[in-house]
Amino acid sequence: PPIIPQKITKTDIPKIIATSQKAKESIKSISIDDKIFLLTKVEKLIESRKSELIHSLHLDIYKNIEHANLEIIDAIDSIKYLKNEIKNILNFEDISFIPKGTILCAPSKYFPIHSLVEQITSAYLTSNSVLICPNNKITRSSYLIYKIFLEAGISKEHIQFINTDLSTFENVLTKDEKIDSFIVSTNSKFAKKL
Repeated sequence: PPIIPQKITKTDIPKIIATSQKAKESIKSISIDDKIFLLTKVEKLIESRKSELIHSLHLDIYKNIEHANLEIIDAIDSIKYLKNEIKNILNFEDISFIPKGTILCAPSKYFPIHSLVEQITSAYLTSNSVLICPNNKITRSSYLIYKIFLEAGISKEHIQFINTDLSTFENVLTKDEKIDSFIVSTNSKFAKKL
């Protein structure tokens, strides 16, 4: 399994967000074809590292092999679907995208690989920088997915991994005005709290 990065504190957050803010401009200059090319590499890497991903799901949330395998298949299918949809949408002349900027992604603790892959892919295709902040129960599998996106060639300025505690997530990250949007997969009780 990958070595999990050290937990950061609230004093580290401004530097991380500043990096993300700078990346907002450079990500816009990447063509959709180049983004699709890199995401195709992500698909292949996920497929080739399936056993490692299954193992991480088992360690994180005790998911059995069959369900872990299905989650990984769903993650790959999500990339394929989103790549196809962005191509279809861009064929319309009257539709254009204006990136939101910095997106904070918190994947589902029940389907961490599938939800995180879908979150990163949709944000990246629409030229947004991504901050990944998983629940502490799914840090291993989330970090492995993050490393796969980097290995495919996506810049570490465009996607960053934040290993922190719930208090920093709730009281610092979600309150920072430089974070333009959230993609948080959680229950309604926690969502209302945010």
